[in-house]
Amino acid sequence: MSATIPPATMKEPAIFLAHFIGDAQPFDSFDAICGWAAGLGYKGVQVPTSDPRLLEPTARRHFPFAFGR
Repeated sequence: MSATIPPATMKEPAIFLAHFIGDAQPFDSFDAICGWAAGLGYKGVQVPTSDPRLLEPTARRHFPFAFGR
């Protein structure tokens, strides 16, 4: 019998960052856009993997396990 790991849940309220990514501050980096969202009262973010501005290099600091090394 294998152990069942419950799925992680997102803290509420949360926001999907893909709707806001852009070239201008604060929408052009992970740290900046998360700070903006936190300032609006959001507790969690859903990060799209399609935009490298949100994944490199800040995400490596926050989520090193996701990059393999």
